[in-house]
Amino acid sequence: MGLPPEQVEVLAALDPLETQATGWRVYPFLGLVRGDVEWRLQPDEVVRILTPAVEMLGDATRRQRLPFTSSQFPVPLEVEGIDVDGHVLWGMTLRLLDDLVPRLLAGEWAV
Repeated sequence: MGLPPEQVEVLAALDPLETQATGWRVYPFLGLVRGDVEWRLQPDEVVRILTPAVEMLGDATRRQRLPFTSSQFPVPLEVEGIDVDGHVLWGMTLRLLDDLVPRLLAGEWAV
């Protein structure tokens, strides 16, 4: 994502998650990045950076059954997710947010 490590303040190591489709174990971290940082995306890996408000992610009414397509899934899948600017957050990302968002909203980390 073209983000030098010195531009990220690591706030916490989060609990590992396993992906359901591949069984990979993912070790997520929560980091704080200043708003004026310039992202340099690698087009082969990242299409866009989404920056939804935490309050929006915590709004239960935003979670719904949504169609999802990608190069890997050209026929739409119906998934449980959250629409963020026309992009669907689902799967492991959604499971990660299920644990993280309530903690952020409760003020577990002072930012």
